[in-house]
Amino acid sequence: CICRQALQYTYLRFVCQNAGAYQPRGAGSRPNQRSHRQNCPFEIVIHANGTGDKLVVLSMSSEHNHTIVPEAFRHTRKQRKLPEDARERAKLMLDVGANVTKVKSYLMENTGKIVSNSDVQNLRNQLREAKKGANPVITIVEQLQSVPGATVEVQESGGVISAIVYQSEAMVRIFEAYPEVLIFDATYKVNNRNMPLFLPMVVDGNGNSRVVAVILTANEEADTVTTAINFFQRTFKSCDKVRSLLVDKDLTALKILTQCFSNAEANLCQFHVLRTFRRQVTESQMGITASQKNAIIENLQKMVHSATQAKFESLYSELQHLGSPRFMEYFDKNWYGCRQQWAWCYTKLSMNIGLTGTQRLESFHRRVKGVTGRNAEMTSFVGDLLLVLRATDEELNHQSFDALNRPMPPPPRTSFLYSYYRVLTPYAFAHVQKEAGHISSTTVNDGLSKNREGILSVTRQSCQCAAFNAFLLPCRHILRLREQELLPLFHENLVPQRWLQRYWLSVTEMPSTDSSVTVHTTEKKEKRVLTETQKFRKAHSVCIELAQVASSVGMTEFNRRISLLEYVLQAWKEGTALGIEIQSEPLRREPLQHLPQGDRTSTSDDNVFDTFDIDALLGRTPSDWSIQNNRPGPNNRKQRNSPKLSDSPKLNDSPKLSVVIRLSDSLKLSDSSKLSDSSKLSDSPKLSDSPKLS
Repeated sequence: CICRQALQYTYLRFVCQNAGAYQPRGAGSRPNQRSHRQNCPFEIVIHANGTGDKLVVLSMSSEHNHTIVPEAFRHTRKQRKLPEDARERAKLMLDVGANVTKVKSYLMENTGKIVSNSDVQNLRNQLREAKKGANPVITIVEQLQSVPGATVEVQESGGVISAIVYQSEAMVRIFEAYPEVLIFDATYKVNNRNMPLFLPMVVDGNGNSRVVAVILTANEEADTVTTAINFFQRTFKSCDKVRSLLVDKDLTALKILTQCFSNAEANLCQFHVLRTFRRQVTESQMGITASQKNAIIENLQKMVHSATQAKFESLYSELQHLGSPRFMEYFDKNWYGCRQQWAWCYTKLSMNIGLTGTQRLESFHRRVKGVTGRNAEMTSFVGDLLLVLRATDEELNHQSFDALNRPMPPPPRTSFLYSYYRVLTPYAFAHVQKEAGHISSTTVNDGLSKNREGILSVTRQSCQCAAFNAFLLPCRHILRLREQELLPLFHENLVPQRWLQRYWLSVTEMPSTDSSVTVHTTEKKEKRVLTETQKFRKAHSVCIELAQVASSVGMTEFNRRISLLEYVLQAWKEGTALGIEIQSEPLRREPLQHLPQGDRTSTSDDNVFDTFDIDALLGRTPSDWSIQNNRPGPNNRKQRNSPKLSDSPKLNDSPKLSVVIRLSDSLKLSDSSKLSDSSKLSDSPKLSDSPKLS
């Protein structure tokens, strides 16, 4: 037939979404599958008429073989389909790590559709599949190389990536400036390729932890880690200046690091050492009793923290009597030979900035995992890792600017500490200031000083104590010796370059000053509208001070002041405007009667006064003060003839004064600005102008 152009179809058949039979396509291993297809007979058939200008219903079956619930229709797949813009917003939120439940709630509120957890999870899977489309290795290298000035080294073995080393321009600059202490450790389960992550870390002049490289290795085999560290060394020129290595008890990494950094002394993390002791020293493995185990662990803890080598050897002798032959064989083989790496009496002799473990690096590892998550897809993991590194650098740069804008309070200019304050970083100055506080209790005789660390040799510029070796800054013994020899306690030769403030600021990224910057100033408005919260805080602070003043007197005076405050409070609750006025002449009133507080006294005048016994107000007597409630009448609606405070004499110039609290029922608190100047609280005389009263 010939149809009109407006009619696109000559035949239409509408069926229920539950029409048709379910046809399994699998092998039957999952028989319990659900489907919408239930052979529903509902059907409407429409056909165009012979002239092609109308649609005619040929047949219709209006029965369903299933339960019909109108609300269930909104839960069908087609009705749940999200608009394209909503899908893109949801993918963006999921890409930055938004919570699935919060994304689902956001979509339901903004689209009005039913959204299930599986719908959001499908969006996340689509996002992951899109990232997997490209070669992940190429994508990772491109991400790392996108950082300006970055160096990326990729090691391949048999066509497989075995190591990736990344160093930004800032990392190279930081390590060249502060190479003395290097913290080295690995963290695991951060990406879906199970590649361990190494983040070598140094400590800058202000005590901040700075990552100086990113190393990803396919495994922890000696050859792989050695190659990665060699890449690390080739970039840096100051590797021979590394003096201390802080690592955990990883024998493979420890051996490689000591070979690559031959001038450095390896210090094992005390936390990991003690944890290894607790894990290895057990009754079953060492053939000891529970009491022996506790005694051995306690002895090992003392050995780790021993202050002198003599104390360490004494504890070792006790350990030989406590432990079994099996334990002593284990200890001598694994620990006694490397005691210089974990006992404090040995590690204190190296420059370690007071660090006894890898806690700083472990803390940064937790921060990285908090952003990247565990077993993250490789490309997203690298992007999130760069985000963490960039955010950390920005925060540390902010601290540098903040140190310039808000310096520590300086010591007296007459003190030698002022000279250290001017040249040292805040972190280094705090250490020197702490040591200077012990000068008076320190004794140095003939260049020797005795303390818990033993007998120390002290010179004008060096000392054998742990405080000096850790920081290479003047300790209490050096300062005491120079004081005894009448030498200046400050000298520029006593301060290493790494602790100088100007050196620290030169290494930190500081943007250049632009002389063309124009400073715009805006006059501060005299008045601004406060929010309800701001008004509450301001009133709260005044009320606290008012409570302190009111409670600092005896009970009689306290009760009078409370009565006055309750009177004011009740007036404000009733919406009555209130102000305070000081008058130079006594009020025209009846003699004040000592009535119970809050009672009202009628007078012969047309006005009615609220009379209160507040004779102790400002130390005056009832004959000098009165409180008046001027009810609005025909002649005193606005009190235009009342003298202004600015024209009234001072309190100490008038023998007879009256304090008037004026109330007007016709003015609510919101209209209090309409009161005359004489009734505004802000215009009341200051306390400093009042006479000195007992």
